[in-house]
Amino acid sequence: MVSDRKRSIFFHSPKKYLTAAIILVGVVLTFLIFYGFDVFKNYIDGFFVGGAINVAIGLLSLVTDWGAFDMLSYGFARFHGANRDKFADLYEYSKFKSEKRRANDCSYGPYLMIGALGIVV
Repeated sequence: MVSDRKRSIFFHSPKKYLTAAIILVGVVLTFLIFYGFDVFKNYIDGFFVGGAINVAIGLLSLVTDWGAFDMLSYGFARFHGANRDKFADLYEYSKFKSEKRRANDCSYGPYLMIGALGIVV
């Protein structure tokens, strides 16, 4: 049986898919406006660049979900004094962020899938 968290990675809200598709189409149109609509290579290049941008957004969201940037956010919070009294150390902060991420939906699946689709096209 697939857990709800793993299911939410791919079967996400339509808003995330729509956002990823808008990014892809926006990049393709921007690319075509600058390089012209007359050459088929420009379409291919536009879809590749748009797909690569979506994959990059998805991968950054993925590593953020894994907690790769917890140390940086904890350091900035300690530097600015926002969480100085709330968390004793980085371990408590990472544990708090991990529990908070588990409660939220994953948002990297749609970007990775639409991005891969753009790269393949």
